[in-house]
Amino acid sequence: MYDKVLEISEKNTDALVGKGVVYANMGAYVNAIQFFEKALEINPAHPNAAKYLERVQAKVRLEKVAKGVCCTFKFTIDE
Repeated sequence: MYDKVLEISEKNTDALVGKGVVYANMGAYVNAIQFFEKALEINPAHPNAAKYLERVQAKVRLEKVAKGVCCTFKFTIDE
């Protein structure tokens, strides 16, 4: 649905945000961020674009931290 709207009006911020939400829900955070940022370029005051962008960026940061913490531990089995 968002693709059809964007075909007609590529600057439709609600469609850009909606598509970003779809990507975020799929875990495709880089794509989501791109759509939220594009919406904010067009309308810097779009409340949902800013809010969702912050949430996705926070999620990415948390995942990076969790991955870093996870990968720094080495488990050994003492017999």
